[in-house]
Amino acid sequence: MVTTTKDWKAVVEENFLECSPAVAACLSCSAALLLDDVSVCPAVVLVGPPSTAKTTVLDFFSVEGLTHKLDAFSAKAMISHFAGSKENELAKKIDMLPQIRHKVVFVADLSPMFSKRVDDLMENIGILTRVLDGQGYISHSGVHGRRGDHGDYRFGFIAATTPVGGQVWRVMSSLGPRLMLFDMPIHTESLTEQRQDMVGVKTYADKVADCREVVSAVLTKIWNDNGAQVGGLHWDRASDPEDVLNNIIRLAELGVVLRSVTAKEKVVTGNEYEYSPSVLEGPARYRQSLYNLARGHALVNGRHNLTMEDLELPKRIVLSTGPVERLRLLRYLINDGNISSANQAAKIIGHAWSTSASVMKQMLQLELVRHGTEYYYLDPKYDWIKELRV
Repeated sequence: MVTTTKDWKAVVEENFLECSPAVAACLSCSAALLLDDVSVCPAVVLVGPPSTAKTTVLDFFSVEGLTHKLDAFSAKAMISHFAGSKENELAKKIDMLPQIRHKVVFVADLSPMFSKRVDDLMENIGILTRVLDGQGYISHSGVHGRRGDHGDYRFGFIAATTPVGGQVWRVMSSLGPRLMLFDMPIHTESLTEQRQDMVGVKTYADKVADCREVVSAVLTKIWNDNGAQVGGLHWDRASDPEDVLNNIIRLAELGVVLRSVTAKEKVVTGNEYEYSPSVLEGPARYRQSLYNLARGHALVNGRHNLTMEDLELPKRIVLSTGPVERLRLLRYLINDGNISSANQAAKIIGHAWSTSASVMKQMLQLELVRHGTEYYYLDPKYDWIKELRV
């Protein structure tokens, strides 16, 4: 029987070395649902290229009565207006929201929703944004009229997707920070590791089964040890260390900048132009989401108090949530120092010089970086993140 965080980590790392941080993120998201002051739905999305073990991690979770597994997802299914069914059939069999209330939903692939055309993307993310407020959802159509309900409809939401494009960020920036993204680490296997995968006694299915047993057991234990009730666990917020809270505040302020959309202008004629203003979210909702995940992380580690260790997940979320190019450059500036030119930036982000020059211009506009006489460097107001060792 798994009794400690160390136990499940050892099993996961023995079978899938790079996956334990993502498993911890999923466990923390699930545990946050227990807190009595969490009114919104905790939501984490694992992001990475194909074959980075995103869906493998989601496959570790299976707890009867608590987890709700899906291969694909449509936000419109939350409250359906399907013309081919009667309203009582929709409520009993088709509406998704009542089925997932007070459960943790695992969606294997969110990419199809993110790849839709702009109008459909706006509609889907708009519905998901409202539903993740945890207060239910009511919609109206010409087929079935007013359908849905308001009330306590909190649930946990954990999904996987390939990297998110700029179009998605523009839509999400206008609707607020409901989804917390988590970049999957990319582990390059040695020749020895690859041979072992091919001829080893344990198959991939065996490894997944071993991890599912321990991870599901630890999720069950966390749930039962803390009351097994959504919103049933009281957290003494007044006792949280000031230094930990200050770092969550700083991370949230950085996070909303990373997610924001910069102003754009285009000259149409000599005296006409098109202009799109910048979109910068307020940090309050993002701060609360990071705080909730940090407390979920503490619960996973058997604590009802925050420590600096619990900043690991919020920091990783912030440095994963934003356009990929910005994040790669920011991580480089944090870990390796300065960037001498757009050519060097192009090598870091893996794009052409013209793209990297545009990204650097955006980061200057957002005041994430500054440009000295010889190089770009992280704006000094963010130097604190270089010292944030977790």
